[in-house]
Amino acid sequence: LCRNSDIDGLKQSIGQLESRFNSRYNYPYTFLNDVPFTEDFKREVSKLSNSTMQFGLISKAAWEIPSWISRKKAKEARVAMK
Repeated sequence: LCRNSDIDGLKQSIGQLESRFNSRYNYPYTFLNDVPFTEDFKREVSKLSNSTMQFGLISKAAWEIPSWISRKKAKEARVAMK
C-alpha cells in the first residue's frame, strides 16, 4: 500500500530490495492505492527494477481502518511496538 506522495521513500526501499534480493529473482511488484497512481509515479517506480510492476486501485473502505477497530488501542499498540 502506498500513495503517490510516497515516491521518495519507495525509491529507497525498492533500491535496497533490488540490491539485496530481487535483482536475482525478479519477483513482481504490486502497488495499491485508494486513488489512481499518477503517470509520473508509475514511470519513476518502473525505472527501479526489471521486474513486472502492477498498479492497482482499492476502495476507500479497504484503505481505512475498519470501524470495529479501536483507534485508541491501535495507536497504543503502534507506540508499544516501537
